[in-house]
Amino acid sequence: MIKADKDYIGSLLNLLMKPYTPLLVLAFIFLSGFPKYGISYRWLIISVLGSISFLIGYIISNKLPNKTINYIGFLVIMLMTWASFRWSLGPITAAFASILWGLVLAQASMLHRELSSSKFYPWAVGSIYALGAVLIITSVISHGGWERIRAMPNIPEEGAFGIFLLYITYPYIGSYLLSLKGKRKSFYFTAFMFVSGLLMALHGFRSDVMFILLSSTVLLMAKGNLKSVVVLLMSVILIFLSIDIIRFEASLGILERILYRLSTTYYYSYRIVDIFWNLSVMEPLWIYSIPMHPTQVVGRAFFFKNYGITTTLFCGLFIVNGYMTLISFSLLLGLFVSEPYRDFLKGSPSAYALVWPLLVTRMEIGLTQLDIVLIAATSLFRVMLSENGSHTQIAG
Repeated sequence: MIKADKDYIGSLLNLLMKPYTPLLVLAFIFLSGFPKYGISYRWLIISVLGSISFLIGYIISNKLPNKTINYIGFLVIMLMTWASFRWSLGPITAAFASILWGLVLAQASMLHRELSSSKFYPWAVGSIYALGAVLIITSVISHGGWERIRAMPNIPEEGAFGIFLLYITYPYIGSYLLSLKGKRKSFYFTAFMFVSGLLMALHGFRSDVMFILLSSTVLLMAKGNLKSVVVLLMSVILIFLSIDIIRFEASLGILERILYRLSTTYYYSYRIVDIFWNLSVMEPLWIYSIPMHPTQVVGRAFFFKNYGITTTLFCGLFIVNGYMTLISFSLLLGLFVSEPYRDFLKGSPSAYALVWPLLVTRMEIGLTQLDIVLIAATSLFRVMLSENGSHTQIAG
């Protein structure tokens, strides 16, 4: 009976770890919202179309050679770089900047391929992590704490860059710690996870902490540590709830709080779809050219709030540039997540531990250009390693 229970839990967790199961978050948002706010057929069309495009991209990736995914990754990164800097540099100068960034990334990927098998690689990744930690702490101290940072239209640049460095290094260091021999590796990994979660919490955004825990679940799942995975997933739910309970002084029960949070996300996301439904096509990637997080743009410009409003993944992609961006970007997300997932199944979870948590959290929040660049770069670096045949436990 005990073994049967363990097999059942393992099967359920394996299902949750699939690339397309984050779509369940979208389903929960709809099921929580429509009893109170009714059925928005426009919201359903956008969400279903985005989900189908994502799944098609995932299927197509199994048919494409690695080099093709490599080239697509470069093009996406350069496009998002151009979209991010054209507001300050102008479209032509931003185009040159994106080409230059593409060349730098190509060189970096080749160096990564050559150095990833070196015994000094863990120390190199660790130094990048340390730099990120210093930048986050400096950001919090210099701006007067997390409450002031949360009230700002955008996260301070040094803090955002520090979080980015922790994002990209955490899975690799965590995987390395779990590969160490001896009984103390669990202690080292747990301590590292706790410190990383604390650093992410300094800016006051629970999604950053949830990313660390979700990333850890992927790493531990690859090691077959089912009990720890269950505990971490429960911790994610508790963190999601506890922040709302603190903010609203426990005015609602736990179940009511979950339903309230998800239903309001549904409400705001279908409202923003209604606003853009009959709007003429805006300038391509317009929201990415604004030096502000997309949720802040939506909250402040369209709902007149002094905080960000989450729009769900596919509704957020729809307002970027209509159906064209919704379909193409959803296809690309499905395309880029396939290879890291196959590596995860083969016992190299580091790349997938970066991609899967982003998909889960962004299903409610929505993507930014940095998220898209990160997912494309993860697939790109992982393809380089695969072609070189130099998978290591830390490089994934």
